Amino acid sequence: MCCQFIYLSKNWLFIICLLLSSSLWAEEKVTVTVKANSHHEECFYLDTSSQVNYIFTADKALDFNFHYHDDNGMNYLKEIIQTNNEQNSMLDLFPKQVYCLMWHNRSNTPINMNYQFSTE
Repeated sequence: MCCQFIYLSKNWLFIICLLLSSSLWAEEKVTVTVKANSHHEECFYLDTSSQVNYIFTADKALDFNFHYHDDNGMNYLKEIIQTNNEQNSMLDLFPKQVYCLMWHNRSNTPINMNYQFSTE
């Protein structure tokens, strides 16, 4: 299950993700263009998994973070400023939680990016 959006309140995000499905696809591969001065966010609900593996490459540097939403807002588990690639595994994540990969393009031109992620 996967949710892509620009911005929704934390309560709506959780409801929408739960309505779409109860588990994440085994692996997802995505190609996207991040508009100038904008962001792309990929959110997903972990039902029983506790690990997320991800990799991305972009043709220019972007800000990247891995976070989750709760009543206190966004909680960042990883933040990288201005990188054009990253590969990592986020371990020991809490199931029954919505997590998000997010990229922010601070430049005045669009940036092309490929990413994939999976859960274990």
